[in-house]
Amino acid sequence: MVAPLRVCIDARLGPEGHSGGVQQVIVGLASGLAEIDEGHEEYHFLVDWQSNEWLRPLLGGPCRALVSAGSRPPASSGWRRAVKSIVPRSVLELPFQAAAAVRDLLPPIVPVSDGTVERAGIDVLHQTIQAGFRTCTPSIYMPYDLQHIHLPGLLTTRDRRHRAIQYPALASAAVAVVAISRWGKEDLVRNLDLPGEKVRVIHLAPAVDAYPEPTAAEVAALRGRLALDEPFAFYPAQTWRHKNHLGLLEALAWLRDRASLRVPTVFSGHQNEFFPSIARRARELGLDGQVRGAGLLAVLVELAIFLLIKSFQILVRHARGLVDQAASQAHAIADQDIAKGALIEEGAGGPST
Repeated sequence: MVAPLRVCIDARLGPEGHSGGVQQVIVGLASGLAEIDEGHEEYHFLVDWQSNEWLRPLLGGPCRALVSAGSRPPASSGWRRAVKSIVPRSVLELPFQAAAAVRDLLPPIVPVSDGTVERAGIDVLHQTIQAGFRTCTPSIYMPYDLQHIHLPGLLTTRDRRHRAIQYPALASAAVAVVAISRWGKEDLVRNLDLPGEKVRVIHLAPAVDAYPEPTAAEVAALRGRLALDEPFAFYPAQTWRHKNHLGLLEALAWLRDRASLRVPTVFSGHQNEFFPSIARRARELGLDGQVRGAGLLAVLVELAIFLLIKSFQILVRHARGLVDQAASQAHAIADQDIAKGALIEEGAGGPST
């Protein structure tokens, strides 16, 4: 009997929503691979011990979870529990904060595998997370973009230093590097000094098929909750600075002031540390009642908004110059989803697929 080919996909992302775009890549992989009913492959998704609830429902067929040994907490002894019950958590964290501060002063290093992949007998590792790790297992590396080179001002000094060391090292160690566009391939070849034949272009597939289509009742409930009683634009993106929410706000204000066109807009996605800057700029531009933040919505709700969207093309047509300032792959996944048929025709009662 032929031994199965064991493929590992790195899915150590933490809680749902904190790594929006990469999470959707992994969701798409899991949902697609789970449907394979022929072949001799096994797909092991490397997950953290606690933060993997968002992925487990998708793991069927030849897909299964592989818990990282490095994410398991050490067994807690009686005296440790006693100390934790007496000493404030803020005090207990001081040594770790000091260690982190010292670590930031040292030259960046590329993490080494904790041994989970090797012990599982994995034949090939798909490093879907940019901050990957060194391993003796043949790997495929997926860096997505090079923001630290093209948009350094969007990152901290620490992040830039780490990416400048980790990206070239992991790309060099991999047997193949994946780019999500032809331009992306040229960028990786040029800036990471890679041979062209090593970089393969694999376009991202839309992940919408991984989720159930919302019912009419769910769509109506969402319309009511967000007061969506007119055509609107929808931008599903975590509030990273490079996702260009500020540029979109400027475009909306320009349309209102110069073209007398009011485009109600819904932002969804995890609200991270840059969100207060977005909210403040919306208030400064007088867009409070026009822009609505849906926060981190359930996946089903996000899909419901996708199926309700009517006026995305209006925003693109009138504010193309500002929208296109969004960095590198910011729209890659959303563009593919829209192309798949996630737009509703004006006045239609359902999605035009």
